[in-house]
Amino acid sequence: MVLTQNVDGPHHAAGSQNVVEIHGDVHKLLCLACYAREQVWSLAERPLPPVCPHCGSLMRPEVVLFGEALPEAAMTQ
Repeated sequence: MVLTQNVDGPHHAAGSQNVVEIHGDVHKLLCLACYAREQVWSLAERPLPPVCPHCGSLMRPEVVLFGEALPEAAMTQ
């Protein structure tokens, strides 16, 4: 098991298995309105901030921002 604070996937890229990302992953977006999730590798062709393809609301990276709690599922692992 690899427990990491990295949010950009270096452990996955190196082939590590069973990686627990306690601060999240910038390649995963979450809609602030409908909670749709999307995996992205680049935002180069998207408007900034990104918008949800389902409802048009803003999306944010699934990472822990200042003042937010660490994700319970990752901490349980």
